[in-house]
Amino acid sequence: MTRRLAITIGIDILLLLELGFVMFICHGKGEEMVTLFLATFLPLSILTLLVGRWLKRRCGDQP
Repeated sequence: MTRRLAITIGIDILLLLELGFVMFICHGKGEEMVTLFLATFLPLSILTLLVGRWLKRRCGDQP
């Protein structure tokens, strides 16, 4: 397995964990759920994607 594939799989797993964590936090918040979800999930996911992109560029095609 190449490093790029491992990074991609890691990013996918992190995004799923973040989604589950944020849904757990937002559960039962009523009308605040959408605002809390967007305020929490978007920054986390953007940060995860940017770090993943940086890691992919940094490792290149190294095995």
